[in-house]
Amino acid sequence: PIHWTVNYTFEESKTGRIRDKLEPAIDTTLPLSFQNKISIANNCGKDDVCVPDLKVTAVTDREKFLLGTQDNTMQINVTVQNGGEDSYETKLYFDVPEGFEYSGIEAIGDKTTTTAPSCSPTSDKPDENGKWTFACELGNPLPANTVLSNVVKITANEKNPPIKPIEI
Repeated sequence: PIHWTVNYTFEESKTGRIRDKLEPAIDTTLPLSFQNKISIANNCGKDDVCVPDLKVTAVTDREKFLLGTQDNTMQINVTVQNGGEDSYETKLYFDVPEGFEYSGIEAIGDKTTTTAPSCSPTSDKPDENGKWTFACELGNPLPANTVLSNVVKITANEKNPPIKPIEI
């Protein structure tokens, strides 16, 4: 829960009156603050602690990627399954290898009810190996017993193609 406290003070008017009425009598035995808590509704069982069971699988659309071909985009089918309780602030992280650029993500499934997650880089520049790390917002919450399927697309950079073997 979120705990909050309010502190307050009373100010007396100089005349002892407020708009032609007498000021109320103040009980000086009461504290000048009060506390409360707000519980956030969740689907986490009686213990109120969420224990998700997340499983991620990623499979590329091809075994080998040849540079210089007409189709220079690789697609990675990513499936995230939550077999436990609701998962809050759920994110998918993935690396884009040197020589490739992130081209987008698409949701697989019914286009009227499924939307692609929002993805963005986790830093302003690549790491020392030239890799970019991206984070995708999967759900807040990602409900229990949910399966998300997405296709991450990366494209070989024509000006600076990968020269070393890559690992997805």
